[in-house]
Amino acid sequence: MDDDDMKEVLKLALEALINYEMLGVPEIEEAIAAAKKALAQPAQKPVAWAGVDFDINTTPPQRPWVGLTAEEILDLFDATNVYGSKWIEFARDVEIKLKERNHG
Repeated sequence: MDDDDMKEVLKLALEALINYEMLGVPEIEEAIAAAKKALAQPAQKPVAWAGVDFDINTTPPQRPWVGLTAEEILDLFDATNVYGSKWIEFARDVEIKLKERNHG
């Protein structure tokens, strides 16, 4: 997953979390702060290439990224019962759903 994909996942998760911020659950507030901090970070650029011979002509065509709708995120959010402290499980479910959508 590249930086753009990761930022898209973070944006989707952040949108879902913000919808539940009003509950006042400390874990939600912590997750929102962590996602905002991660999104504010600049993209990492490679500092060197280590003797890899690239053949640009063999790169497969890239499919456009397909994200999740807000409804799909909320369905995952509810299915994982994130109201407690299952943030990792929720994030993994989002990753799985995005992989299914983008890699068949």
